[in-house]
Parts: sequence; structure tokens; C-alpha cells
Amino acid sequence: MHDISLAFLWHHHQPYYPDEPSDEHPMPWVRLHGTRDYWGMGMLLKRFPQLHATINLLPSLLRQIIAYTEPTGLLNVTIDGRWTFFEWIQAGRYTCRGPRGAMAMACEEPIAECHFGFDLRRLYLRLDASAGRFCGCFGETDRLRIFFFQPEGFELTVHRLDAGRPACHWTGRRRGGRAADVEAAAGRTFELAVPFRDLGVSTGEPIHFFVELSTRRTTVQRIPAEGAIETAVPSPDFEMRMWHV
Repeated sequence: MHDISLAFLWHHHQPYYPDEPSDEHPMPWVRLHGTRDYWGMGMLLKRFPQLHATINLLPSLLRQIIAYTEPTGLLNVTIDGRWTFFEWIQAGRYTCRGPRGAMAMACEEPIAECHFGFDLRRLYLRLDASAGRFCGCFGETDRLRIFFFQPEGFELTVHRLDAGRPACHWTGRRRGGRAADVEAAAGRTFELAVPFRDLGVSTGEPIHFFVELSTRRTTVQRIPAEGAIETAVPSPDFEMRMWHV
């Protein structure tokens, strides 16, 4: 008869979320500690291949993985509030999830999905309403604000979401006034195009942002619920580098 050795390991980390106003991580040791431990687990299995390991991922992490995809190609979008399948097929997507809890689940969020991407000149954003046509779901008092962590200090406010051509203004500390070169349209969906030159960014530089929907100065929804959507200004060979069979 052979001896059986059995060990139970319980390993837990605090959730690792950035500080939203600054987009900084106040306790970097959390991630560093976790990286060290998970690397150590893998090396242990390499040393002892006869060991069997089961690694469970937290539901909060799985939700973030499932909800978020990144752009896979350059977009060719007409800003008219009427999206077509091929216009946005290579865009990134964030599927909005409501707060946890049975009571919260009964309240559907106004915006169901956020699509984002770019061509070589502009950042594109598309928002789909949860209940029908976008321009029929929002009124004169509703606002969209796009806050940029990177490049820092930029904020774009979109007014009159019930109009076919909503008004856009720069309201951050880095730039103010009418956003003349920003295109926006509301119809079946909401579409927005922001020139990279308006943000002062060039090839390879990061763009981190989140979207806030508010009515009468009260925040109704934040997209994403935590952290930011992260992308970067593409290079001319972006599609070649992303291509795969």
C-alpha cells in the first residue's frame, strides 16, 4: 500500500482596482505580491510534474474578462447614428454589467454596450441603449462625459442626446470650448469620433478613458464600472501585427 500525501492551500488577495480619480494604484505591493506567488506556483509544478493543481479564478475577474474585448483592426465608420455590422466588426467591446445584488439586477442600466476603436486619425466610440433607439431613451437634461486618464486632463461633454447631432464641448482643464472637429450622432445608436490631434497624442501613445452618463448632475451609469477602457493610438501596420489565422 502506498502513502498518499494531501495538502490544502488557501490563497487570497484583495481585489486590485485603481483609484478612479487619479487612475493610480495606491498599493502596488498587492499586484507584485500576487505575481510573485502565482509565478512561484507555476515553478513548483514545473519542479514536481506529478503534482496536480486546481486554480480557481475569482468571479469578479471572470466577469471582467468576459465583458471586455480589444480592437482587432482599423475601423471605417460613418458617424450617422446608424451602425452596420461591418463598420464595427473589428471594434473592441465592453458589455455593461449592473451592480451586484438582487435589487440592483432588477434595474437595467440605460446603456447596454460600449464599442470602441480607431482608424489612423480618430478614436471611435459607440454606445447602444438597453431599451430601443438611443435618441428615444434620453432627454434634454441627460449628458455624456468622456473622462481621459491618458492623456491626462482632457474631458469631453456631449449635450442634447435626444437630438440627431448632439453638441460636444471640451470641459477639461487641458482644453475648453466647442469641440468643432469632434463628430457625434444619435439615432438607432450613439456614435462619436474624436481626432487624435485634439488629444495631442501620436502613434503608440496610450488612451485611457471612461464614460459617464448623468441626468441633472446625478451620475446614472459609469462605463466601465471600475477602472478605464485602455487602448493606444495605432501604427500604420496595426492590422498586419494583429492578423492571425
